[in-house]
Amino acid sequence: MPAINRAARPAARVATRAPARSVAKPVRRQTRATKVHESVTAGLKPIRNKLTMGDLYESITSDLAETRNPVDKRQVKEVIESLTNHMVRSVMPRGAGVFSLSGFLVVKTKAIPAKRIKAQPAGEYPNPFAGGEMQYREARPAKIKPATTKVKVIAARKLKAAALGE
Repeated sequence: MPAINRAARPAARVATRAPARSVAKPVRRQTRATKVHESVTAGLKPIRNKLTMGDLYESITSDLAETRNPVDKRQVKEVIESLTNHMVRSVMPRGAGVFSLSGFLVVKTKAIPAKRIKAQPAGEYPNPFAGGEMQYREARPAKIKPATTKVKVIAARKLKAAALGE
């Protein structure tokens, strides 16, 4: 076998990197959510403690005391009770089924129909959890799961933006 002369081989090309260019970080484009967040939370301080209804009335009263038309605590309570009544009347069985505070939250109801659960005679049935067989000594009668109404509260854009801190 002939000897290989390594010195006679051409030198391997060494990959060189181009010098790094200093690239300015792209400016974060303002999205609709960040614009909404800035308009919603501009100049507001977070509330650190859970508010009771009395605390809420007092807080709203103190916020409105600085305006041209200050209101007292009793009037604030009446407005919140009226808002609550409108919400309840909207989600009642013959109500609209939807209540919305524009851009803030939406309350929706969905009617779930009754379901019939089949009867099972006594005997052996497969165990869905551990495998094998399960034995029922007595028959299970048919049951009816009653109809119900689900209530969903959905946070709208302004509330989501404030919560996410965008």
